[in-house]
Amino acid sequence: MLEAAPGRSASAARRGPDANAGFAVRRRRNPKRRGTESETAPERRWPWGELPARATAGVGASGGLDGLGLALNSEQLQALRRYCALAKRWNPVAGLVSARDAARFFDRHIADSLSLASLMASRKPLLAAARRGLADFGSGAGLPGVPLAIVLPSIAATLIDRNAKKARFLRRVKDELALSNLQVRQGDIREVPRAQFGLVTARALMPPLLLWRHARPALVPGGSLLALDRARRPPPEAVGGPGEFPGGCAERHWVEMPRLGAWHGILAVRKH
Repeated sequence: MLEAAPGRSASAARRGPDANAGFAVRRRRNPKRRGTESETAPERRWPWGELPARATAGVGASGGLDGLGLALNSEQLQALRRYCALAKRWNPVAGLVSARDAARFFDRHIADSLSLASLMASRKPLLAAARRGLADFGSGAGLPGVPLAIVLPSIAATLIDRNAKKARFLRRVKDELALSNLQVRQGDIREVPRAQFGLVTARALMPPLLLWRHARPALVPGGSLLALDRARRPPPEAVGGPGEFPGGCAERHWVEMPRLGAWHGILAVRKH
């Protein structure tokens, strides 16, 4: 019988040893209460090995959106700012991000999501796949799907989330920003029709092999999964491979986020 660890509920212990497989556990204080009580939240650890400090992935040292090499016009920048304002306004109701992250939504979440746009813009097959249809799994606050739809207007993005409040927020974003290339679908990613999308994106949603298991049926032959990991501080020089993905060919890319003082790993898996 699994014994509950200190600070962990008995119900969490009963879920078994695989409930947080591939995850580290970090503690967060409940922002609504003062005291010593805390809750646990999973932090993704992706089995990719370590990032080489010499990797640059074509990202400049200036940080922010300028460092991503994206040529954004004033309308796109304004749309990103309006999206940021909407997220902050809805956050207390919809629980989109933590209270701390809401204050740095633009720098931390939007710039983070646009690292995918930088990769897609530099690799034409990925951009062509997104034009055939992009599914953002577990979209939540619309990350990375909304920023991608704003800066890459030629793609057709479908945001998928089973949470009703978050889906309602995403529909508001679509309407207020007049994003004709964006659709919102409330539902489970396991219910996505087969072979419908050229590209699937996800951001710190679940362990990569499990994510691939859900994404692979939704992809057309030759389609790709792009999964964005959490920010990492500069690691040692050791490099590990992305691992084996049944029915797919995997590679990884590293994108520097100087404003965060961290790097992001992007897992790309192409369906055979």
